[in-house]
Amino acid sequence: MFLIIARCVQAIGAGLLQANSVALITVVFRKRDLGQALGVQAAIQAIAMALGPFVGAMLIAAVDWRVIFYVNVPIGIAGLVMAYIVLPRYHPAGHREKVDFAGIGFFTVGLLGVALAVNGAQSAGWGSRVVQGELAFGIASFAAFVFTELRVKSPMIDIRLFRRYALVAGNSTAFLAYYVLFTGLFLLPFYFEDVLHYTTAWSGVMLMPVPAAMAFLAPFAGRAADRFGARTLTLAGSAMLMVGSAMLIFAPGHRAPLYLVAAMLLMGGGLGVFTPANNRSTMASTPRDKLGVMGGLLNMSRSLGLIFGIDISGMLFIQVAAGHIAVAKNGHPVALGDLGAPAFMHGFHLVMVTLVALAAATVAFSYVRPAEQSAPVHLGREASAEVEL
Repeated sequence: MFLIIARCVQAIGAGLLQANSVALITVVFRKRDLGQALGVQAAIQAIAMALGPFVGAMLIAAVDWRVIFYVNVPIGIAGLVMAYIVLPRYHPAGHREKVDFAGIGFFTVGLLGVALAVNGAQSAGWGSRVVQGELAFGIASFAAFVFTELRVKSPMIDIRLFRRYALVAGNSTAFLAYYVLFTGLFLLPFYFEDVLHYTTAWSGVMLMPVPAAMAFLAPFAGRAADRFGARTLTLAGSAMLMVGSAMLIFAPGHRAPLYLVAAMLLMGGGLGVFTPANNRSTMASTPRDKLGVMGGLLNMSRSLGLIFGIDISGMLFIQVAAGHIAVAKNGHPVALGDLGAPAFMHGFHLVMVTLVALAAATVAFSYVRPAEQSAPVHLGREASAEVEL
């Protein structure tokens, strides 16, 4: 229980950090440099994503699993000191908005209900009364959330912001892109170990092209977005993500490392090209007094894509793979632990088909994205005396 509570506290801190980092970058940097700054941020996140699991695995193997929490203490202290010294002092203009506790409560409960229903459906099925009750409770909570947000003076999420198509497209495509990539990253280690019989360490090495491509391309993509606009870059990035996912549909049941590395380079590089451009377009179209809210929404959209991508695709994978075994065994039930390579590949390929369809939707959203809308206030250090460095 203590571990769960501690992880919840970690999650709260991570949410505050992620939301405000994008908002701070948008406030401090001039509009012509915004894409490059967000690209550097995306590159650093990709490097951390690559190093974190690798270093964690090495520490667990060499010492104990508890040490991965101890090692984060000095890192957190260093980050706190640097934040105090380096980050700008931002004084919001106008009145301070009240915290929308009702909206936060309804949204949290709604998200929890839907997530529990999706997780429970993997084992109990959608016909379960418990699963149906959780789903109904979650949907009702979301309805209450929307009702509340339209009536309070200081909503958690100002739904009226989504009258701008750029903000709808930015959050929708962020959700879809992270759904696609992280579902693939969730299934690939099992594919490497259970089908190709790689060791755990070598499976980790095989995943490195994804964050490596993200880290390499993100800064260049951010600079290109500043020069050519976000639409071209988001379209190119989502197309790369779609092609890489399509290659995994034809992933072989034998070792073909060059083919797999090429697919992962396209997927990781696609997200590296897409993310800074999408963040730039979305934040540049957001009113100044809503930057924190929109930064939080973007982070939430990415996180929800990761959560529901793993949950929904995991459920689909298990049902299809188990069903394939049941048919192969003349309908006799087989434990999920007995999944063989043929059944695994059957479920894996079908999930990849769904990812390609979602990546294609991301391409479509990017294609119809309008020319970048400017927010009604100027974004940049020179325009505001409210940011003190």
